[in-house]
Amino acid sequence: FKWQFEKNRIEQGRVNDRRYNFIIELLSGIHLVKSMGLEEQMMRRYDQLQSSAAESNMRVTVWSELPANVGGLFSQFMLFGIIVVGGPGVMEGSLTLGTLTACTVMAGRALQPIQTAGGFWLRFANAKMAREQLHQVAELPLEFQPETPPFPKEIDGLVRLNSMSFRYSEEIPYLFE
Repeated sequence: FKWQFEKNRIEQGRVNDRRYNFIIELLSGIHLVKSMGLEEQMMRRYDQLQSSAAESNMRVTVWSELPANVGGLFSQFMLFGIIVVGGPGVMEGSLTLGTLTACTVMAGRALQPIQTAGGFWLRFANAKMAREQLHQVAELPLEFQPETPPFPKEIDGLVRLNSMSFRYSEEIPYLFE
């Protein structure tokens, strides 16, 4: 169960990375795409990437919601079983309604840790994968060169503006000339 969730979660990361990389590359070369008239092809390619991302997200959602759904199903079966077993005892008078209610409440409380453990298990797998991704980012090489001198604290320089004027529109007088 856990390995299936992890497999789908890894695939979701790959698909989303592929989609984000496509967007970044497309935006960095948007002038080329526009000049060559490749908008339709890029839209079709993005639609394919978006479709595979939606499928991957759906699979991850199904697997991540499974513990809660199965826990709810077991809870309903337990409630039904208590009523089926205890109901005739209440009707005969050998069991009180309060006792049956207490059994129902205790059964629900007994299942809560099991349901919580299933959800925790998947969240732990998710955190483990996020930690691995963080380590991968931390291990990337630095983009600056260590031998590059630091930026100076003070910069000596001079900026000279000659024959400059500014106004917001033709109807408004100059702010400065």
